Amino acid sequence: MRAAENGTPALIADIAISGLWERERVAYLDNRIISADATLYASQDLTAISRNGARAKRRKNDQPAEVLRGSFTPLICSSDGVLHKEFVASEKRLKAQTVQDRSYQACMLSVLPH
Repeated sequence: MRAAENGTPALIADIAISGLWERERVAYLDNRIISADATLYASQDLTAISRNGARAKRRKNDQPAEVLRGSFTPLICSSDGVLHKEFVASEKRLKAQTVQDRSYQACMLSVLPH
């Protein structure tokens, strides 16, 4: 995480996990809950809504994460519990690491709340 300076957006993330996507590299993850029933989204389907939400988060946070030598992953979920593909991929990767690479406790110790 870094503070905004000179008009550059700050990295905003709910979770930081060391080694999620690459060894020794922190993955910053940020949640967004969308209500597909909102009138704002009346003309869009859920796939488009979640894709647009993920793109918006990436536009804002990819570059600040790279400055910190990390990566950024948006965690987009509908209020009905439908997960965007990047959320599903993150969940699968974390589960795979828990089972194959490390114990559950070691994996959870690497999750740094922010």
